[in-house]
Amino acid sequence: MKTKTSLALLALALLLLVLPFGCNGGGSGGPRPLGVATTSGRRLPVIDMHLHTGEWDQIPKVAQDFLRDALPFPIKLDPRRAVNSILSSDGIKKQLDEAGIAHGVLFAVYAPHSVGVATNELVRDRRNQNPDRFLALASIDVESWAQHSAARLAELERALKDYRMIGIKLAHPHMKLGLADPAIFPIYALAERLEAAVYAHIGNSPGPGVDNDRHNTDPLFFEEAVRRHPRCRFILGHVGYDFIGKTLGDFDTVIRLAHQYPNVYLEASALGSDASDPTGANLLEVYRRFKAEGLIDRVIYGSDGPQRPGFVRDYLDKTVAAMVQNGYTDDEMAGVLAGNFERVFEPGLRRIGRFPLLSSGATSPVSSATAAAATSNP
Repeated sequence: MKTKTSLALLALALLLLVLPFGCNGGGSGGPRPLGVATTSGRRLPVIDMHLHTGEWDQIPKVAQDFLRDALPFPIKLDPRRAVNSILSSDGIKKQLDEAGIAHGVLFAVYAPHSVGVATNELVRDRRNQNPDRFLALASIDVESWAQHSAARLAELERALKDYRMIGIKLAHPHMKLGLADPAIFPIYALAERLEAAVYAHIGNSPGPGVDNDRHNTDPLFFEEAVRRHPRCRFILGHVGYDFIGKTLGDFDTVIRLAHQYPNVYLEASALGSDASDPTGANLLEVYRRFKAEGLIDRVIYGSDGPQRPGFVRDYLDKTVAAMVQNGYTDDEMAGVLAGNFERVFEPGLRRIGRFPLLSSGATSPVSSATAAAATSNP
């Protein structure tokens, strides 16, 4: 009897992985039209610039245990299948469809001691499985950097050129990198030469294996890299958020850098998510400040998905709601949701032959009924 019960629970867990999830569990139950409907009758296209792919077996055991504990029962009975399904190319595409998002950007990651590894080759292959929907950012292995930096830089250049990746992703606290460490400045020099924008995780991060020393998280230490590489477009991911204390953290420093340096851009992914900002107050405040500070043209939308079924859609809805509550115009929202991304990544998009990324018809009129609904459920 005990064996039959265990098998029944396992079967239920596997079934849940392929069925739509409920409201808090995630799934929406089907695709929705591309774009965000506004009250003025426009449909604004969306690009989600922050999506993670990967494989369970490339996550270190300490992080596997952390993820297993975070998964709801009974899904945690088979975390490998759950994670691999959610992080697959088709799994992420399904979330884009459910959210009505035109394009997503998959991140490569080399963080073997914390969140794991998603190689440039894996990300290239996952992008190629749905090439009409995905773009990709490359990353770089910095283990034993002093001995292998030249070879690793050559690999990064190959990813940007031969793998047709449009930019670079770095996560300093996950990769145990100092934001002011001149040893890694050649990465930014390469980015300048190839006109590849650099996304940098700014702020601390929960979870095992992360080095949250201030030299790896505080944007104050990133200023020298920004100043010394004026032709490199830097995207300050998470805007310096304190994910451990669930406060705005170093947001004021990020705002100052954006005012002072024209090559600084901002991305607020994961703020407003249930785990990191349960009330959504910090997400609302960040979008208020973007507008009050006159920095809307520097803001690029990203979710930090997929995380769980339905997360990408839920996060887009929360972000749009924050902009609506702060009085963003349609044009301001259009910039955040897609236009600013195309402008910042234009060199990379041109290099791979995908500029412009969005057609001019992407802002087509919507029905009055759909537009009216946008006020209550953006």
